[in-house]
Amino acid sequence: MDNSTKNGLKKLLNGKSLSKKEEGATLSKLKELTYFAIKDIGVEVLKNIYSRESVEREVLQEFVIKLIEKKEILISKLEKDIKIEAYLKLIIKNYLIDKLRKKRLEDNELKEEHLNTADAKNELLVLEAEEFAIICKENLTEREREALCLELLKTDGYKLDTSLQKARSRAHKRIKDLVLAEKFPIEVVEYSIKQFFMSEICKEFVNLNRRNSG
Repeated sequence: MDNSTKNGLKKLLNGKSLSKKEEGATLSKLKELTYFAIKDIGVEVLKNIYSRESVEREVLQEFVIKLIEKKEILISKLEKDIKIEAYLKLIIKNYLIDKLRKKRLEDNELKEEHLNTADAKNELLVLEAEEFAIICKENLTEREREALCLELLKTDGYKLDTSLQKARSRAHKRIKDLVLAEKFPIEVVEYSIKQFFMSEICKEFVNLNRRNSG
């Protein structure tokens, strides 16, 4: 996402006026994300909720409202720009899926179908977990990452020396601080630790430990 779009989105979230350039870039990006979210779900399906002539316009308006509701988290993410466009698209996509299911429940016409709210929420969970893992990797020292990985792996016959024990304590504190600062839900943190520390972030230390043990 280019700087003009980022600045425009930040101002939009904060209720500030945008320059013509920022307004054009921001609206263009939001319209693009709205279009792809609608395409993923199916415009014909959404026409059961919205009038046939105004699906994209109404969804875009609701998209902006949802973004403003999440402005604190989004402004923080915009500063880092970590997969921000995919994250924004998933916000509106997940919202639309929830809306469809509520509509079908109201109409007593809920049937098994390809739309699955849990899948969309899981997709969002994975995206945020990847982001949290990246943030941790950037903020923890190599020694802290090593200590944390060895603790998570619970490697038989491997005890943390005094230096690694101190590094582990620092890692725990730093992760707690990051959770508070970034406002990640606990399920995102747990998933991130289980999936990404144990794979991408820990890989170098797992291989190192195996070589040392051998």
